[in-house]
Amino acid sequence: MIWSKVRLFMLEKIICIKNIGRFRDYKARGDVSLRKMNLVYADNGCGKTTLCAILRSLQSGKSEYIMERKTLGSSDGAFVQLRINGTTTSFNSTGWSSTHAEIVLFDSEFIHNNVYSGDIVDHEHKKNLYRVIIGAQGKQLAKDIDDIDGKIREVNSSIRDAKEAASRTLPIGVSLEQYLLWQPEADVDQKIQEKKNEISRIQRTLDKATEVQTKNLLAEVILPSIPSSFLLVLKKQFINFY
Repeated sequence: MIWSKVRLFMLEKIICIKNIGRFRDYKARGDVSLRKMNLVYADNGCGKTTLCAILRSLQSGKSEYIMERKTLGSSDGAFVQLRINGTTTSFNSTGWSSTHAEIVLFDSEFIHNNVYSGDIVDHEHKKNLYRVIIGAQGKQLAKDIDDIDGKIREVNSSIRDAKEAASRTLPIGVSLEQYLLWQPEADVDQKIQEKKNEISRIQRTLDKATEVQTKNLLAEVILPSIPSSFLLVLKKQFINFY
């Protein structure tokens, strides 16, 4: 669909198109003047999109819309002549003799440049019957939102991976949320050393206990019998000869 923003613009005739797409050497024959409203109908691949590219080049002044559709195998340059408001406007290797910014085209190129519907279809799209945003500024804003959403998903994924890695090293029964509430312990090095000393003492005690457990049980001690003359000997006196 093609229309003009102002009534002063009137495309009256396509005089000729050379070496652009399917139009290897088109020349107007007979009464081909365009009216206020015209319908162009043709099968796919017959040149409708090429006509839109020519008019978009005329509207923007950008030659690439035409040059990228140059007829394959042709050594001659692209050339266009249009009758607009009673004046012939031409395109050649140097560009257009004049441009018309008031032309507006609604085609697949317009959809691509001005309508943004998102890059993915997810559950939210299904709930909202798919989002459609019209306009170059709206499209850019929507794309920025999707880019930011993508970055948020990446950051959330990194946070989730970090949480899983940290959780694997936590004490049994302690959640990550509980661990994050822990406060730094004062004089932690000294307390660690005290605990090490305590563990060493306990270990030495256990080693002694193991040693005791491996000892033989106490045996009964049998005293020798006292001689019958033991008491008589005790009654005797020792004479000091010194």
